[in-house]
Amino acid sequence: MTLRNRISALFAGRRPKNAGAQRAYAGAQVSRLTNDWIASVTQIDADIRNSLVIVRERARDLSKNNDIARKFLNLYRMNVLRPEAQPFKLQMNVTQFDGKAQKYVKDDLANTLIERAWTDFHRSANCSLTGQHNLREITDMLVRYLVRDGEAILHKIPSKSSKYGMLVEIIEPERLDEKFNAQFDNGNYVKMGVERNQSGRPVAYHFKKVNRVLEVYGTDSLSTERERIPAQDIIHLFDQEYANQTRGISWMVQSMIRLKHLSGYEEAAVIKARVAAANMGFFAPPQNSEEGFKGNDKDAAGNQVVMSSPGEFGQLPPGWKIESWNTDYPSGNHEPFMKTALHLTSAGLMTAYASLTNDLGDTSYSSARVGLLEEREWWKLVQQFIIERLMEPLFEAWLEMALAKGAIAYESGKSLPFNMDKFNAPVFYGKRWAWVDPRNDMEAAILARKAKLESLTEQLANQGKDTRETLQEIADEEKIANELGVSLAIDQPKPGPEPVPSPDAKPNDGKAKGKELIEEAIRILGDKSASKGILMDALETLERTNGNGKH
Repeated sequence: MTLRNRISALFAGRRPKNAGAQRAYAGAQVSRLTNDWIASVTQIDADIRNSLVIVRERARDLSKNNDIARKFLNLYRMNVLRPEAQPFKLQMNVTQFDGKAQKYVKDDLANTLIERAWTDFHRSANCSLTGQHNLREITDMLVRYLVRDGEAILHKIPSKSSKYGMLVEIIEPERLDEKFNAQFDNGNYVKMGVERNQSGRPVAYHFKKVNRVLEVYGTDSLSTERERIPAQDIIHLFDQEYANQTRGISWMVQSMIRLKHLSGYEEAAVIKARVAAANMGFFAPPQNSEEGFKGNDKDAAGNQVVMSSPGEFGQLPPGWKIESWNTDYPSGNHEPFMKTALHLTSAGLMTAYASLTNDLGDTSYSSARVGLLEEREWWKLVQQFIIERLMEPLFEAWLEMALAKGAIAYESGKSLPFNMDKFNAPVFYGKRWAWVDPRNDMEAAILARKAKLESLTEQLANQGKDTRETLQEIADEEKIANELGVSLAIDQPKPGPEPVPSPDAKPNDGKAKGKELIEEAIRILGDKSASKGILMDALETLERTNGNGKH
């Protein structure tokens, strides 16, 4: 064997058998520590198809019976939607070309008319198919469906009898038949109730019909029959994490197992603590005693027990003892364990721990601010998602119907012309939040304005307000105040303090000094009658005053 072969054989013997595995990703290694980590190669729709129903029902159960899950849903309602008639504030940005100025300017009249009509559409009689809910309530329910069930569905219904030509209704996600999968001769295919064309674009949705007879008597009211609704009439709202994803999954899915275990642990802990508090101890018989214990009552299992009252002692038979029973529960580890679990839960639910649990014990102002900053950025992302996927498509459909019906009109009765390219220019503003100590933020905003780093429009938009409306309100207030003679000035100049006389000054020092100056002027002027007469009048006036101009 040559020297080269000997060296190669030597190093080959030293090479680890699993050298290739060591160079791979650690997360892909298979060992005794990862044998229970089974990762199957499936598409996202296959995972959702197998889990959709059970995850949705478990999420609904948690929202009904788990306080943390309930708070989670309410956080979205409080932070994503504005607590006003319009959950997302509409500000129209319709422009028209000014030939004289040779530029585009805002069409204020058209903007105002469309905004007023949109506000009127929010009324339950004008927007809801059932007439039971206004648009704010409908949006609120859609957000809850989206977060809890993973998807929300809104049906846009053309209606000639309605004021604006369109009504809406919520379709519950369980009606979208997840078991319906098919292929058609025209190339269309259906996955979990959603029909797509060859390009993957949704063209229709297949919903289970509702059996009204079964619904009346409280059983499962969904029929095996289906109805097909074109995709242009449906807004299917869900967080699409994968390009080929067809249905949505609950936003609580990552944390629902931990929430369920925590709920069970807490229930067991409470029961154990109650048992420990209720049981005082046991009776121990003497050794080698065959005498049975005779109490004054029996429990559910037939065991003899002694009923006692506070402050009361009884006598035991000779040789019998009382052995106390103390479980020392709840233990000192209960609170740290719950906090750790809830910290992980809040991370999975994308909420701040203090917001989710109302636990401010270990929170300082600085740490709370850092947590809220990250959380509020998430709320902004959710707001923008709902604006783009729900509010803008809904507004576009409403505007098209309203313009076609001539429902948006000037005071003269003339309707806005049907021009979607011009009038479909909505801007929606979401909710913004104030700090616990807003003074520093207000001062920072003022400094940013002075330094030309931010505009008033940008600052008002961050608060969900419109510049024109805000300035118009201020102008109207000032006009009314001027008519009523009321000052709205915030910084009023305060009257200065009365001058404090010198301790050495005499009451008539000012008068004497003034008299001397006038007499000196008369001597200098001599017989100049005009000037002398004026000075003599001044001297006479000085004589009648107390020296400071006051009588």
